[in-house]
Amino acid sequence: MKKLFLHIGLGKTGSSALQSWLSLNAEAFSKQGVDYADLVPQAKTGEVSSGNGYPLHNACVNQDFEEVERLLNTTYFFNRRNHVALVSCELFQGLRMPLLEKLNDTFIKCDIDVTVIVYVRSIYEQLYSTYLQGIKRSSIAHRFGEYVSAISVENLRSRIDALKVTWTTFALS
Repeated sequence: MKKLFLHIGLGKTGSSALQSWLSLNAEAFSKQGVDYADLVPQAKTGEVSSGNGYPLHNACVNQDFEEVERLLNTTYFFNRRNHVALVSCELFQGLRMPLLEKLNDTFIKCDIDVTVIVYVRSIYEQLYSTYLQGIKRSSIAHRFGEYVSAISVENLRSRIDALKVTWTTFALS
């Protein structure tokens, strides 16, 4: 049985840094028996991306589960000697239950055991980091307290709770 570690990066949890590190070390991982499909060349330079799981996510959204199966068998598990693969993508957090069920069926069909990894940051730290990024990239000019008031903290909390319930109660293996 193959083993897939599926990292779902939530905003402001270091996903881009993790993806960059994975990309820089893909060859070393392969020598250790772990495949990391290095599909995003800009990750090596630390640029923000959606990770190597972007094609898999797109295939799911397009409901092309033949492509999902092909990607799993040839792209993510590319070295026949290796039985462990790493996939990282922020976009998986938005998949709805019917697509997750089809994805799960494909994992079973391909004899792949999946472990989902999600890092969660405190809401305050996430908001503050997002605020600072807004200052750097968008020239936000209002104070942090005004920024927090403009965003529904309860909405953020409910999104995190929904994600946790979806992925922990849905048996992927």
